[in-house]
Amino acid sequence: MFKKYIGDSWARHGQDPHGVAERLIHGVSLIKSEQDLIALLKISYHVTISHLKDLSQFEAVLESLQSHSEEHPDLRVAELSAKFSEAASLNMRPAEEQSQKSTAYKVSSYALASASFAHQGNWDEAKKHLELAKKYVDDGNAESEGLRDLAVSSNNIALDVESETSIPDPTATALMIDAALTARKYWEMIGSWLEVERAEYRLSASYLKAQNLDLARQAARNGISICENNGTDPLELFFAYEALAKVENTAQQLSAYAEAVTRMEEMFELIGPDNQPWCQSILESIKELG
Repeated sequence: MFKKYIGDSWARHGQDPHGVAERLIHGVSLIKSEQDLIALLKISYHVTISHLKDLSQFEAVLESLQSHSEEHPDLRVAELSAKFSEAASLNMRPAEEQSQKSTAYKVSSYALASASFAHQGNWDEAKKHLELAKKYVDDGNAESEGLRDLAVSSNNIALDVESETSIPDPTATALMIDAALTARKYWEMIGSWLEVERAEYRLSASYLKAQNLDLARQAARNGISICENNGTDPLELFFAYEALAKVENTAQQLSAYAEAVTRMEEMFELIGPDNQPWCQSILESIKELG
């Protein structure tokens, strides 16, 4: 039931953020695990802060969670709620450094706030908060949880800028590349080859958006090499070659583009039936580029 609730909330939040926000407290009663708790905190933060900029609605969810924690003392309600609350507070006021929290806490808070500002298109504030998150990594030994939040948030920042329909302005472009490089750096420190390979995919897409075709091509090829060195997972290679196909098409390298598409088709045949339907539409869209 909780999974359906979260799925419906994400599906509806873009068109009806107020309606989704009003139903957030209902989701509290459906929480059964820490994974559920984190999922609810993420959608609550995203809708109330990123979309509505309504701190009071987010705080209402946190208050309801505190009551729920009495029924589920095994969940880290206070700790996780505090991290998201700090990020929300940072988002609602100018960036300012704090000295009383742990390094991991600061890294997580500033990274989450940066991602939220980027989602709003506030590139300057996103840049400030991302720099603060990285500063605390440099100043101390952030635990893996803080670095993971930084890597995930950086990936999301790059994706938000990439999603702009036009070529981003210089500030946004610099933020996008910095975020993609940051995600790549920290996934290599704390993630598996899978996260690193996907970070190369994001980096290729960011460089492509910035019209730096040489670096976009190199990142795509790096992703392919990582896959080939770790068991040649067909689904991951499918997307690695998708990244390369986009670059070669933009560069008008028709032979290289056709070769990348052929490799996508080969990987598609090896992908399991559960993934083929949605990969089919991606493959067709890449073919249409040529």
